[in-house]
Amino acid sequence: MQYDFEVMHIPGGRNIRADCLSRFPSQISSTTDEMVDDECCMIATVEVDHVCVCSETEWKEKLAGDNDLCAVMRFIAEGWPYERDLTMAIQPFWKISDELTIEEGILLRNDKIIPPEELRSSIVNKAHEGHLGTTMTKRRIQDSFWCPRMDSEIEHLVKNCAICSNSDKSLKTATPPLMPIACPGGLW
Repeated sequence: MQYDFEVMHIPGGRNIRADCLSRFPSQISSTTDEMVDDECCMIATVEVDHVCVCSETEWKEKLAGDNDLCAVMRFIAEGWPYERDLTMAIQPFWKISDELTIEEGILLRNDKIIPPEELRSSIVNKAHEGHLGTTMTKRRIQDSFWCPRMDSEIEHLVKNCAICSNSDKSLKTATPPLMPIACPGGLW
């Protein structure tokens, strides 16, 4: 044999060069498309940190035009009827009636704003501008807002978003396993 190797174990704490290289993976993405997508998502994230879709006066006008939320605000001020006497749209609010308040004409659940029906889709669209997926869109909205069925609206929007479905890694097909081929029995 031409070489005579001597193998010696060096613990990770003392093997500084190898330890450093193994703990700091390359930050370079494998494709430029992924880099561009990630960069676009980060820019959109920074721009959409605070979801704001209209002015306060416009918000109050839309709230005044939402009959269900006006009824909820009236029930908060005057007292709630029995649940069976409420419409299906107002029943979810009855269940959390002890968490509802009105501050400066804006309806709140604890510290979260309850948006009028007319503004809900624009809030969801604004929060989804970064195309960061269902979980991040929900998190961004749930930091400031609450309304019944908001989760299902977000899931529906993300599921039907062409950009999100193109970049969804879970939908990409996996490489099939290699299928062994039998060796030829004779000469070939």
